[in-house]
Amino acid sequence: RFYREKPARDGNEMDRYAAEFHEDGAATGLVLLKDQDEQLRILQNKLKRGYTREGLTAIGKFVEDFNTTMENSVRLSAYVQARRSGADRSTAATLAKDLTVNFNRKGESTAQVNAMYLFFNAAVQGNVNMAQALASGEAGGKKKKVTNARLAAGGLVAMGAAMALMNMWNSEEDDDGELKYQDLPEHAKNRVQLFMYGSEEGFALPMAYGLNFFTNIGRLGAEMANGVTSQEDAAVALWENFLLNFVPIAPASGDNWEEKMRGFYPDLLELHQDMLANKNFFGSQIYIEQNPLFVAKSKAYVSRRSTPDLYKDLAEFMNDATGGDTYKDGDIFGMNTAFNPEKMEYIFEYLTGGVGRFGMQTFDVGGKIMEGRADEIEKRKLPIVGTFFKQTSEYEDRFEFYDNWEATRQIVYRFKDAAGDPEELKRLRNEYQHYAPLLDRGYGFGKKAKSLYEIANRDSRAISKTRKIVEKQNVDEDRRKEMLDTLDINERKIFDIYNKAFREAKERSE
Repeated sequence: RFYREKPARDGNEMDRYAAEFHEDGAATGLVLLKDQDEQLRILQNKLKRGYTREGLTAIGKFVEDFNTTMENSVRLSAYVQARRSGADRSTAATLAKDLTVNFNRKGESTAQVNAMYLFFNAAVQGNVNMAQALASGEAGGKKKKVTNARLAAGGLVAMGAAMALMNMWNSEEDDDGELKYQDLPEHAKNRVQLFMYGSEEGFALPMAYGLNFFTNIGRLGAEMANGVTSQEDAAVALWENFLLNFVPIAPASGDNWEEKMRGFYPDLLELHQDMLANKNFFGSQIYIEQNPLFVAKSKAYVSRRSTPDLYKDLAEFMNDATGGDTYKDGDIFGMNTAFNPEKMEYIFEYLTGGVGRFGMQTFDVGGKIMEGRADEIEKRKLPIVGTFFKQTSEYEDRFEFYDNWEATRQIVYRFKDAAGDPEELKRLRNEYQHYAPLLDRGYGFGKKAKSLYEIANRDSRAISKTRKIVEKQNVDEDRRKEMLDTLDINERKIFDIYNKAFREAKERSE
């Protein structure tokens, strides 16, 4: 128990140890606190009196005190056990202080560096502690090659491999010939230990920084051995995971060096750089970039279905209020406003952190329940508990299709540019002979028939037009949802068929 301005109780061993714990300087960033009941009474009284500012301050103080208490409760326990085992006060205080990261240990320039890169000091200390534990060959005062720390690291590697194998074995095969497990984005797997209880959803246990590097060694090794990922992709993923865990200032994920350089920018500039690159730190798109095959819509009307309705409604309202509509961005004094719901969500959550995310998720879930749309609520979007759930991404196949379709279009234009040049056409036919199912129209690959490239383009456009009609129809919401779900299923089949054909052609040509 920690108290502020309250003396230790006579004869109470824990009070005496707690007092000595503070006197010896073993606490890290902790001041003596009022107990929880007293904190709640103060908070309730301030809110009842209507002092909004004081009430909010009290809430913030309560959260801060709670976090600080959790930080030091384990240290106090270690201090008490050390004292009971016969250690002197100084030794016990040092043990408690260095039990994890010692936030009071600083260098000459720590304040300046931490102002630019948050938690830089903690990251460096964590790396040193882990390196010392793994490098030390001593255990129990004896020289040993296999210490407890090394056994733990090996166990984490084995656990990562075992869970990945189990998840792959339990995964169904998608229409494109790949396991549905492969539709899980890398960022959904590299910071957690994933337990898939279905082909498309799993329970995610967050892993501490440093420790998840070892589970990822096992996971990526198992994925590579089973053909789920290539050697090159596994190496890149493991390298990026190493940087994430052990390098305080490291390249961010991205497709080119400009995007990767975002990781070196000070945290104050991180938001601006992420928006320019349209990538979060883990390399995923912040907002959906429109498909160039379809008619461009206003940015306010383009978003993922999982984006909270509040952001969608707000973006559309602001866009329309500034002269925009479904296909036109609004403008203020001649400047494009470009209100996008996913940009708004990213900025809000970046600035407010977990508290803001919790508030918006609570608001969105409550709104859907009140509107009778509880069936649309996804586990991963639930406040707090959503942290422990991961789902396959419906956009992985979509993005792959766009990339493959664009690559095919480039091949088509190579043939068009070579028209009238028999030697070049012969060379192209030889180079792209395995892409015949995609390009069999008039390029010497067979009869003039609609190619898979043209069929996919035609059907995708048709589904897009039909979706717009359905969205505008005056029909029952349940019927509308059923029709839209059918269109989505058909669209995903197009993606799967095309991706499978392109992947097979690419593999045969290599």
